[in-house]
Amino acid sequence: MLLSRNRSASLTGTLRQFSMGSSVRKRIETLLEAYRERFLPFVPGQTREEKRAKIRLLFPSMAGVLMMARVSPDPQRREQILMEARDFFLKCLADD
Repeated sequence: MLLSRNRSASLTGTLRQFSMGSSVRKRIETLLEAYRERFLPFVPGQTREEKRAKIRLLFPSMAGVLMMARVSPDPQRREQILMEARDFFLKCLADD
C-alpha cells in the first residue's frame, strides 16, 4: 500500500528529526576507526593497508548478517544464517 502524500511528508519530517548531524557521524567514525585499529593485529594480510581493507569490508558484512538473521521469522533459519556466517568469517580471518 502506497503512502498518501500527507503521510509521506509527515514521515519525511519525522525522519529528519532523527537524522544525525555531521558532528555525530564524525564521532561515530572516530570510534569505529579506533575499534578497527584494535582488531588489526588479528586480521590476516601482508600489509597494514591490506588488513585495513579487509576490516572495512568484514565489519559491515557482519552487521548485515546479524540484521538479516534478526528479521527471519524462522528460528532454525536464523541459526543456520548465523552458523554459516560464523564459518565464513572464521575462514576470512584465518586466511593467510
